[in-house]
Amino acid sequence: MLNIEGKLIKNTQSIADAFNNYFSTVVEESVIKVIKQDNNDPSQNSYMQYLDNAFQQPFSPINLTSVTEKEIHEITHNSYRRTTSS
Repeated sequence: MLNIEGKLIKNTQSIADAFNNYFSTVVEESVIKVIKQDNNDPSQNSYMQYLDNAFQQPFSPINLTSVTEKEIHEITHNSYRRTTSS
């Protein structure tokens, strides 16, 4: 379940769409900021300058592990069962 602008959404496709719209908007807004920087000061190396300003410290390392479709199904199924029994 996801709260979107005060409405509780249960439909998984609607939740996926909401996440997609949110992250698409974040990227779009970031691009607009970079373009505005370029227009205000064309001498800047825009995207590198933006990234330097946005991320003052290094990222933590990300360790990814391969998973199977079955493992994902088990995790989501168990999570769903926990939320519906509460």
